[in-house]
Amino acid sequence: MDKTSFLARANDSHSFISESKILSQLANMGKAVIICMDELQYFSEFFLEIKDVIDKVKKSNFYCIKLNNNGKCDIENLGSRQYCETAIVNLVESKFKDYKGYCFVVDSGMQYLYLDGKMDESVASCLEKTKSMQKQLEILSPVSSIREVFAHFKVTCNYTKIYYDMCFNEKQKVKKEIKEQELRNMLLRYLKKKMQGDVSVEFCTDYVNDEESVDIYVNDGNERAIIEVKFSLPEKYYEGSTHYSVTSRVGDGIRQLDKYARHLAKDSRLVDYGYVYMFYISDMKQETVKKHIDDKTKKILNEVSNDLHSIFSGVEINDMMCWGTEC
Repeated sequence: MDKTSFLARANDSHSFISESKILSQLANMGKAVIICMDELQYFSEFFLEIKDVIDKVKKSNFYCIKLNNNGKCDIENLGSRQYCETAIVNLVESKFKDYKGYCFVVDSGMQYLYLDGKMDESVASCLEKTKSMQKQLEILSPVSSIREVFAHFKVTCNYTKIYYDMCFNEKQKVKKEIKEQELRNMLLRYLKKKMQGDVSVEFCTDYVNDEESVDIYVNDGNERAIIEVKFSLPEKYYEGSTHYSVTSRVGDGIRQLDKYARHLAKDSRLVDYGYVYMFYISDMKQETVKKHIDDKTKKILNEVSNDLHSIFSGVEINDMMCWGTEC
């Protein structure tokens, strides 16, 4: 396996968040782990899987987690966590001296990188690498990659305090002044920074009726996407006065997209992708919310036009309960 320096590999990575920052997030979980993988990009691609595994292991033990290329993790209990820093270094160098790949070591604030069995002498680069990875964030994405940008936006919501502080008050409730338009504008501003081409708001889909405007329109010169933004915030989490269920808002969003798709097709205006983007909070598990949304989507899609079927690309969800929780 051809290996180059850590920073060189970082520059080629398609990660949306630096491995060094992910490493810091894992270190803050208070567990002692060695995370091994053949390819560097697995770190960010399967971060949620790694985090889920680490969540479940005991704080009192030291573990080796081998991340496979399918995102599955093999776990080995290395025994009690009562290792000093020198002992941990010796253990890693002995156990992984012939390992061809990357080993990230996390324990009590320690953050080490081993490459092909040897400590990366620029371990500082594991932190400095943030600068290199930030360059990846400056690369603008085409419309065909918009789902990746949606995913990056969600990570930003979860792993920084920026959007949490904008939307939540000291009671941990969404402020009453935060409405659908404010949430739409947050997504709009993010897409403007990350997408190629033109990103516009209130794009008119009907030449005759200028009130028929989709929330967000993205055109990179080759492909186009329309995005209808909705929100669902129950009263216990929202000081505003609008409280709709997630599924009802998903239904409203799809029906509006259907109307826009028909108008655009009537005027022979091309669109390639259509999304509903849902901001929500729910006491239900995310898996349950997703199932309800999938069921609702399947039902509504039986009622819509072929014009929407030709462009509909799905419902993207952003759980605001997770915002700022992983900092």
